[in-house]
Amino acid sequence: MRRMIPLLAILIAALLPNVQALAQIIDRIYDKDGRVILAGQRITVVGETYKEVRYEIEGGASGAFPQSRVKEIMFGDRPPDYRAAEEHRKRYEYAQAVEAYEKAFEATRGREWWVKPYSLYYMGFCSLQAGKTKDAKKHYERLMKEYPTARFYPNAQIDLGDIHLREKDYEKALASFRVVSDVDPATGGPVFDKDLYFLAQLKAVEAHIRKKEFDEARSKLSALMQILPPTYIEMTRSAKLKQALITIATGKIEQGVSEYRIIIGQIIDQMNRAGAEQEIGLMRDLAQCYNGLGDAFLENTGRKERHKEALMEYLRVVTVMAESVDLEYAHALKGAANCFEAIGKKEDAAALRKELKTRFRGYR
Repeated sequence: MRRMIPLLAILIAALLPNVQALAQIIDRIYDKDGRVILAGQRITVVGETYKEVRYEIEGGASGAFPQSRVKEIMFGDRPPDYRAAEEHRKRYEYAQAVEAYEKAFEATRGREWWVKPYSLYYMGFCSLQAGKTKDAKKHYERLMKEYPTARFYPNAQIDLGDIHLREKDYEKALASFRVVSDVDPATGGPVFDKDLYFLAQLKAVEAHIRKKEFDEARSKLSALMQILPPTYIEMTRSAKLKQALITIATGKIEQGVSEYRIIIGQIIDQMNRAGAEQEIGLMRDLAQCYNGLGDAFLENTGRKERHKEALMEYLRVVTVMAESVDLEYAHALKGAANCFEAIGKKEDAAALRKELKTRFRGYR
């Protein structure tokens, strides 16, 4: 027994630094406005689901926040590969980001409950942004199978719905969006985050537009716009973009073009007053408007001058989003190539299609 005491002391001494390191993990939780929740407190997140974030405060107190209040969690124990992946993602280097997230996923030690599902989700997200839809689908489906209560489960459902939209599998897309727009019978409120609840409904409108179910799309869009809070400025703008799309798709070309022009003016005005972070989202909405105009001119008339007008709108996107891997850029490349083809400039069309194939593998 006496011999065991020194051995036990050695083992405790060896393990103690790791125990202390675990105890000293300090996380920061940010609310929707970007403010630190419980600022000044030493908080450690001990678990989370798509409904809530559970935490402990140094000294013994504990509690939970609803996910609807949380914008971001800055985990204090982010592995080096995960940190590298974050930097690549912020610089839109999606291929390098996926590679780093894969390493973080495989090499995880410590709090695997967050690193693995977060890495899986961002592997899917970055693959999708790079146009690699098959890879994105694989990562999302694995996340939903292995981590069905994970924070990003509803986000993955929406992204998977987007992939089904691109594959023209509209029923599967609607099924994915329906999961996130469900109402909890017990509370009468959304099952998931309210922002995602509204977004899923907006995505469902797009699916109905793609199916050419314009009455259904218009009905759902009208219902959504009635319940959107006034503070949801970006989502309201996106809803108006869908409204313009429906107007054009139902043959009211000039009215739809006018609606797009009004939205473009509002976006440009807001961009002049926006910060860098807001500007990225506004730029994407602007690109969506120009693509919508291009589609209107290209798809609803066979006149050569209209092809030129469409080409100008698509080239606006190519200029605004130069070097981007955003799918609005891919849409513009494809539209511009079709326009060049229509007006007899086959070499220009071929060059754009080559760039599209190189940069957005699998894009259709």
